[in-house]
Amino acid sequence: MRGLRITVQTILEFLSTGESREEILYQDPSLQAENIDAYLMFAGKLMAHRYTLKW
Repeated sequence: MRGLRITVQTILEFLSTGESREEILYQDPSLQAENIDAYLMFAGKLMAHRYTLKW
């Protein structure tokens, strides 16, 4: 993804607080709509795996 410096976690946090894609894209002009789609696809694939967190 062209060396973008925004993390998947950051995009997910923005979306979870109710920010729209348009707001996110406006705040960071280096992003494109396709980047948000790719971040969401990555997060979905990651969540499809079974991980165990040890505390």
